[in-house]
Amino acid sequence: MTASAEQLVEAAKNGDITTVKIIMASDPSKRNALDEEKYTLLHLWAYVRGHWKAVRHLVEHGVDTLLTPPDIIVFSVIVLKKWG
Repeated sequence: MTASAEQLVEAAKNGDITTVKIIMASDPSKRNALDEEKYTLLHLWAYVRGHWKAVRHLVEHGVDTLLTPPDIIVFSVIVLKKWG
């Protein structure tokens, strides 16, 4: 049984990069999963949680950055350039 999009979102909220990598590897289509408030994994990590290694992993593995509000993307790029 494959993991659900809900499990991926929950792992993202908890900063569980290992679980996220496993779920995304088993089903890459889930990389653009949304939570109940329509936040993306990138938004959950970048803006709310500050998990920059996870942000890099998501971007490098094809997460759709256009689903995330532009201010979050700009902020993430600045942080990744400085500390990534």
